[in-house]
Amino acid sequence: MEAIKKPRYNTNDDDQISKLPDFLIHHILSFVDIKQSVQTCILSKRWGNIWTSLPFLTFDRSVLSEGGYPRFLDFVDYVLSLRDNRCFDIRRFHLLGGYGTYRCNFMDRLHRWIIVVARSNVEDLEVQYTGDISDDDDDFQVPSCVTTCKSLTKLELNLWTHGKIFLSNSISLPRLKYLKLKNTSFNHDELLTKLCSSCPVLEHLDLSGVSSTTPLNITISSLTLKHFELHIDYHKSIHNTLRLCAPNLVYLVLSNLDCMLLEDVSSLVTADVRVQAKSRQLNAELPTIHAPDTLEFLKALHNVKYLTISFRPVLKDVRGLQELLEKQPFQFSNLQSLKLQKISLSTNSMQVIASLLKISPIIESLALELCQYAKFDHGYESDEGLNSGSESEQEMESDQHTGETTLSLEGMFANTMKQLKSVEITGLDGSDTELKLIEILMKNAIVLKKMVLKKDPCRSINDVTKFYEEVDNFPSACSSLRIYFHLSY
Repeated sequence: MEAIKKPRYNTNDDDQISKLPDFLIHHILSFVDIKQSVQTCILSKRWGNIWTSLPFLTFDRSVLSEGGYPRFLDFVDYVLSLRDNRCFDIRRFHLLGGYGTYRCNFMDRLHRWIIVVARSNVEDLEVQYTGDISDDDDDFQVPSCVTTCKSLTKLELNLWTHGKIFLSNSISLPRLKYLKLKNTSFNHDELLTKLCSSCPVLEHLDLSGVSSTTPLNITISSLTLKHFELHIDYHKSIHNTLRLCAPNLVYLVLSNLDCMLLEDVSSLVTADVRVQAKSRQLNAELPTIHAPDTLEFLKALHNVKYLTISFRPVLKDVRGLQELLEKQPFQFSNLQSLKLQKISLSTNSMQVIASLLKISPIIESLALELCQYAKFDHGYESDEGLNSGSESEQEMESDQHTGETTLSLEGMFANTMKQLKSVEITGLDGSDTELKLIEILMKNAIVLKKMVLKKDPCRSINDVTKFYEEVDNFPSACSSLRIYFHLSY
């Protein structure tokens, strides 16, 4: 029998991967975590120092979990201290710390790391940390070499701590396209305006947790901006204003602004805006939202396809908006989806809903988030707000004796929902007012295919069982309508 020959391997063959140029090896190592990249130094002399010139650095706490936070921070120190910048810049630096309590002079270290990275012509810089920082001063001053970095195209700083992020007054970012800052403090509104004007090619701007000790009067004018989010921390005695001109803007989210002057947002597709009111005096009664201002910002959004509006305090306090919508008609000619949040149902708010549907000829989806108790965020309350649910029912019931209100509302909703296919209502507590609204919607939406009803989480199943049974017996203009009752919401 002929012996089986074993395959012969040439042990003298060179390592083919090691023959690759550095930039290709860097690319291969970019697909593994930084710890594994460092460990490749033991493979051969060729690999001994190649990790020191990696252009893509990602330090992820969820991956580098062994040894706790001190070990993680020491590892970042180790890699950056041995960095060889002679041939390769740091193109990407991501520091993902996750949640925890940080010691070891974290802010000083972070400041030093970012300076090293910025001076290495970084293009993509991202820092994310959430939790407590036990240093004496947990505010973070962004180094000026970052805010004047000519190579930077993406900057994301997310430091959810007790401190704040403070920007340098010197700003020039000629290549920056993406900017996301969370938990940022602006000492004056000129700095925020300057931030935008100093980024001539900026396309994505996301500012969350913005705080200021003085009112902010922000002006943003940009031909390149496509995505803009601005979330200002609520302060009952500080009134903030935004003037926005961004003709190529596609996506917009605004919250906690008292005045929004949208001069040109003609390309807007998606908008999520919180309409807000505050008392002008400390002892003033619960304020009402100024209807003319609300109308003007609605007009500016007339081209959107997807619109979310959150009313604070609540929609029932937008006095006179329905009349203004009737007197100064315009159309949401492209609107397909409308979501209204923080609604306290009343005759007035239902009239506003009907008016909005009337000027949205192709709307297909309507979502309503009901608020049974009209409370201000961060401690704003009033006796009127706490009883808003009962008041709205009393308002309806007082008129229902004559039937005038019911007939008037049904007339307003008639011929307004020719293409409405989906309705979702959350926060239901089983009131007669809610029943009336649902009945009107089912009677007038001739192509309505789906209705989702979710109870208020404070209500028991028993509270709404009878309510759902009544809804199930309502006549529907569309025979194929399916109603979904969510009891666990």
